Amino acid sequence: MIKRNDEFSLKELISLFIPKLWLIVIIGLLVGSALGIYSAFFKEDTYTSRATIHIVKQNSTISSGDMDVMSKVIEDYKILVNTDLFLNYVVHDIAENEDYIENGWQIDNNYVSGHMRAVGVTDDILEISVTTDDQDKSNLITSVLADVIVSKSSDLFAFEGTLTLKLLNPSTINPANSKNVARNTMIGFLGGAFVTMLAIFLYSQFDIYVRDKKRLEDTFDLPIIGLIPKYDVEGGKDNV
Repeated sequence: MIKRNDEFSLKELISLFIPKLWLIVIIGLLVGSALGIYSAFFKEDTYTSRATIHIVKQNSTISSGDMDVMSKVIEDYKILVNTDLFLNYVVHDIAENEDYIENGWQIDNNYVSGHMRAVGVTDDILEISVTTDDQDKSNLITSVLADVIVSKSSDLFAFEGTLTLKLLNPSTINPANSKNVARNTMIGFLGGAFVTMLAIFLYSQFDIYVRDKKRLEDTFDLPIIGLIPKYDVEGGKDNV
């Protein structure tokens, strides 16, 4: 009766992978090198600009209820900044900028929405980021987005009461490190090595050949009473 053991100990896994370590390393290096070369020479740089907006209460006392309201406002903003009403103001202001006119950029509602990301950093802080293939373009769109959120908050979002918006910092450009060559190379190496190990494991599970005594003992619930010598054609012999 076949008793194929589906449970593997750590020692068994190590003994399974050690003989194929050279293959795991080579494939990992090949995949990592390929991803690193792609990142270094074929992937385009992207530039991310960020602006941070703070919801501030006009008096100094902030209750837990105020924090709940601020948190709700942040969630509302994350949705409302993608509405056509808001984006129309943004695109209109961008179109009047000198850099936009000089560079001949094509920026519409869909472009802004597709390259923008709004994240609630805390209950009272909203971060707007824009990622494009041009540093000046990212900076321009982010600056206009932040200005429209602050200046049009009352008109667009019915923002009223004791809460106000404050731009904590002007939009800034992150270093052009979007290629992440070293990181992508390491990810490729680890991914290639993992897939190779998975393939080796699956192959061992579906391999129907018995090549040694241990495999025979692990596979069949039968006693082994002896080994049959194997002779080669030249007269030598090799017991297996």
